[in-house]
Amino acid sequence: MGQENNESKWEAKWRKERLLDLLTPRTGETYNMLKGRLAELVMRQEIASLFKARFNERLRESAHATFEEKKSLSKWANGELRDLGLAIRCQKTGEQAIILGVTRRDPAAGGFRLEAVFADGSRRITTCFNNLVDLDLMPARPRISPFQSHASRAPKGKGSSSEPSL
Repeated sequence: MGQENNESKWEAKWRKERLLDLLTPRTGETYNMLKGRLAELVMRQEIASLFKARFNERLRESAHATFEEKKSLSKWANGELRDLGLAIRCQKTGEQAIILGVTRRDPAAGGFRLEAVFADGSRRITTCFNNLVDLDLMPARPRISPFQSHASRAPKGKGSSSEPSL
């Protein structure tokens, strides 16, 4: 009971910090942009809570006895979540995480590892396990491609084209 209470306090603090971060206006962001960003987040939170049970069931049903199967299943799981704008919530840090199939004491069977992915892009191994555990899901931070900021600053209007000029 005491541990549940501590986790609840920690989660409440994390949610409050996350909400404050979300409500902080971004440079050049209009009211409608903020409203859209928040609506999208609420929608992805709902998707995460509705999708969690079925996603974990699908993982358990999939082959994951060998290292290669664990690696393949991890790649599939991360891709599925990415397609939905979701991520695994790290049990230790509360940050988004990815699951990886890794070699462990028994290289043929392997195991799983969660790596927390922080806002600055850094990663940290947080949890290792031999058998699948239920994974908690959360909305993922938006992915920014390395050239996205340059493309968004490209001039628009007369004379601009996606085709190179000859």
